[in-house]
Amino acid sequence: MEIISVGETNWEELKAIRLASLKESPDAFSASYEAALNFSESEWRARASGREGCNFFIAKIDSQSVGVIGGFHKTGQYELISMWVSPSQRGLGVAQLLVNRVIKHAKELNQSSIFLEVSSDNVSACRLYEKCGFNLISTGQSTVSGASKILNKLQLNLNS
Repeated sequence: MEIISVGETNWEELKAIRLASLKESPDAFSASYEAALNFSESEWRARASGREGCNFFIAKIDSQSVGVIGGFHKTGQYELISMWVSPSQRGLGVAQLLVNRVIKHAKELNQSSIFLEVSSDNVSACRLYEKCGFNLISTGQSTVSGASKILNKLQLNLNS
């Protein structure tokens, strides 16, 4: 298994894995499959390039993309976003490797912490983030894909 950095040259890999994630787990993301499907090539290239403050990483097994994660760092904070692993690859450590890659990236950018939001009913994701050292800092109500959800906001301090 390898974790690769996404750049403008492999924007099509990002598009394919992101669309797969939105289609398979529509309730897990604020974005919709239909909206992402309509992004132009230039929009996908911009997302892949990192110029918008977000860097994506893809997990690959035998040259197949099996997971994706993003690190957004434009507002002076670093946020873990868009985490997803193919159902056939869950429970094999792919998610842990993706989270570790985002932690490494945040440290490379001298960030002091990483935060994320995850639905409180996504128990396996909550457990993963806790295992990775994230702590619950707040909960709040949000609308995700048209449904009201309780979101946990978690944070990992990188300076300790």
